[in-house]
Amino acid sequence: MTLDDHLFFNGRSAVDGEPVVPPLRMDGYAELIRRFGRKLIEDDDDITRLRAHLERRESQLGGPVGIAPEDPTQAGWGVVFAKGEAPDVRDALSPLIAHRERQVRHGHFHVLEYDGEDWVTWLNKYGAGTGSWNPKRVPFYLLIVGDPETIPFSFSQPLSRGYCIGRLSFPTAREYGIYAENVIACEEGQVPRRARRVDFFATRHDFDEATQLSADYLVGPLAEAIEEEYEVPTTVIGGQKASRNALVQLLGQDAAILFTATHGLGFRGHPHQ
Repeated sequence: MTLDDHLFFNGRSAVDGEPVVPPLRMDGYAELIRRFGRKLIEDDDDITRLRAHLERRESQLGGPVGIAPEDPTQAGWGVVFAKGEAPDVRDALSPLIAHRERQVRHGHFHVLEYDGEDWVTWLNKYGAGTGSWNPKRVPFYLLIVGDPETIPFSFSQPLSRGYCIGRLSFPTAREYGIYAENVIACEEGQVPRRARRVDFFATRHDFDEATQLSADYLVGPLAEAIEEEYEVPTTVIGGQKASRNALVQLLGQDAAILFTATHGLGFRGHPHQ
């Protein structure tokens, strides 16, 4: 890649069909980094805190000895509610919470609360630090409940540096309840197992460099690698065959994983968003 090459981004405007982010030359991208990169680093509180942490050369100790981080029953599981979360949301998730409590080692299960703190203050509130995790205080696996306005990404993203973070956000308590029921049913074997197959859906247009790149350099090689290295059969729907009806049919199939590479839809601040 040279400075004359372009970067192409997925995403089309719902208003005029133009790219949400126009193609950008590499030299233009380099200029953006020079112009804004230093300011972002200087202004970002998390980066400032991380730099201070590295300068102190504190050890990143990981988890306790004898605790396997890949095993949630040992590493712990916790759910994070925003302070003042609606009681019906908590009630809707209570079956899943009770289900997890039965699975996890005693003392490694916690129901936690977010009250507007930054991630470091929040960890300190529960007696945990940024250099290691302790499931008796804050579990390694955390389910955050709420949209980004209630519990912002500025809290969850830095927290994910040392913890496995998931987020659950639905408009109503009923949908939280359906989610909880489905997870429990799946884990208890009440849902038929899906086929050991990966389906790929990738649009590719002659006039559109972004989908050409994602189809040729992402989906194609990925499907080949999965078949060769993991001996898992794949189905690839691409090019002119990648229609809306084809995607609807794939959604009704029994593959274990459906991987799609297409444009997203953006509004660029339009009031219809």
